[in-house]
Amino acid sequence: MEQGKAKIAALALVVAIAAAVFRPAAGAGFIDVDDGDYIAASGAGIKEIFTTSPLGYYHPLTLLSFRAERSLAGLSPAVCHSTNIALHLGCCALVWRLALALGLQIPAAALAALLFALHPTRVEPVAWVSGRKELLCCLFFLAALLAYARYLKNRAWHALAAPLLLFCCALLSKPTIVFGPLILLLLDWRAGRADVKRMLAEKIPFFAASAAAVLVSVKAGLFFPGEVAAQHSAIGAAERLALGARTLRFYLHKTVFPAGLAAPYPLIETSGSVLPDMLFAAFAAGLCWFLIARRELRPAGLCAAAFALAVAPVLFFPALIPSDRYLYTPAVALFLPAGAALSAMRGKAVASAAAAALLGVFAVYDGSLIKRWNNNLDFWSGVIARTTPRVETQTSRGRGAVFDRAVLAEAYLKRGDALLAASRPEAAIADYSRSIGLKPEISTISSTSSQPKAYANRGTAYLISGHYEQAVADYTQSLALAPGDAGTYTNRGCAYHSLKLYAKAIADYDRAIKLKPDFDQAYANRGTSYGKLGRHEQALADFTTALHINPGNALAKIGRGVAEEMLRGT
Repeated sequence: MEQGKAKIAALALVVAIAAAVFRPAAGAGFIDVDDGDYIAASGAGIKEIFTTSPLGYYHPLTLLSFRAERSLAGLSPAVCHSTNIALHLGCCALVWRLALALGLQIPAAALAALLFALHPTRVEPVAWVSGRKELLCCLFFLAALLAYARYLKNRAWHALAAPLLLFCCALLSKPTIVFGPLILLLLDWRAGRADVKRMLAEKIPFFAASAAAVLVSVKAGLFFPGEVAAQHSAIGAAERLALGARTLRFYLHKTVFPAGLAAPYPLIETSGSVLPDMLFAAFAAGLCWFLIARRELRPAGLCAAAFALAVAPVLFFPALIPSDRYLYTPAVALFLPAGAALSAMRGKAVASAAAAALLGVFAVYDGSLIKRWNNNLDFWSGVIARTTPRVETQTSRGRGAVFDRAVLAEAYLKRGDALLAASRPEAAIADYSRSIGLKPEISTISSTSSQPKAYANRGTAYLISGHYEQAVADYTQSLALAPGDAGTYTNRGCAYHSLKLYAKAIADYDRAIKLKPDFDQAYANRGTSYGKLGRHEQALADFTTALHINPGNALAKIGRGVAEEMLRGT
């Protein structure tokens, strides 16, 4: 009874501390990095969710969670962030349960769960709405590991159904946990199983699920989208292995010493000597094998192997941006032995004080990191502050330098959008000008430059500020770089209209409507310009068409009334 009460108290403490630290994230807004895509995708039907791959991922359960939020409570930032926090708390509880299932005592299990709960690399997936896929994947995979640990106690074939179902749910939340079956084999090894044939036979459906996830992901473009495929095929095997070793070293460093966390990080370069990286890889593999070979150290060695397997899918892609969120699930394997080691330190008072101090530092750092995700203005200002020194000191034009300039250009563009949304057009114009001045060769999210959008958005800021000629010039430049944007033609039409160049405005609205026949605003705007020229019948027709497309278009409602009045007067 006392043991049970102690477990309940320890779990409650872990969850309460995690909830208190991450509570500020519930008040954050959406960030203009993928969040909008998930909001849009959440409006799809269930069939579409399971048959499409937004953002290059096949992760229907993640999209389904957003759809459920939209249906039950409306898709507000508070709802989405609260769900993320709740999922994180669920993962903390499962880490606690897994630690106990693997034989850790209550103090060690509590420390492992608290390390997981408060480690600063948790902030990105929890405080960023789009980090939902990491949380769901971890939740289901931890539940699968627990179900498999229960299976190992009786090994009845039917008991495999639960871990298999949960593992499939993890794959459907985020497919990068494809090496999960190998981690299950590590649990077999830890349990001392010798029935190799049965062990492998048990894993066949798990490997089949992983293979299916890989095939779907390749088709969706997750592992080899556009520029990723080109850069991946351009490097040799030795260079690719060296890249994997460098990336592994990067993630180990951020786990052991989580200072200087950022979003995004610089790209990890593929150039330079591969020898140090190959030596590191050989050392890491040898150390892992040494730990596994020593019976008393085997749990730590198996945990190290599990970490490597869990993080492996994100190690070898040259165009993949390193991110803290990729550590969310893999780092569990390192927190378990770390909790056991802290708990086993001689001198309980000293050990407790050291653990409390470490967790306190984590909690304070978490608070500062969570503030970065408050809103677009804070987030992009942070990106600018961290990226500007790198860009100012770079002299080469290598892939890392090109990427950093693209990041900075996109950060100024996005911060300009945030300033414009906050009714600060003059400040937005300054940021758009900085973005344009960087002349990025690529965007951070595509193989094209962000300059057309920067020109178009600066044009809108000029339009709002009453600088109509500058607006026309910027819209024209944007269309020269990226022709065929109906919105930009419509906005330039507005600028021409403000300059009383109604014929030119109508010509731009014509182009917009040709590109996008159901663009109600273009019809409404063209109707307004027709009205200025006294062509009220055409104006009435355009306003009527706009209202047919969108009955809520306020400009069309007012304009049609005016056109009807003018026609009655004639």
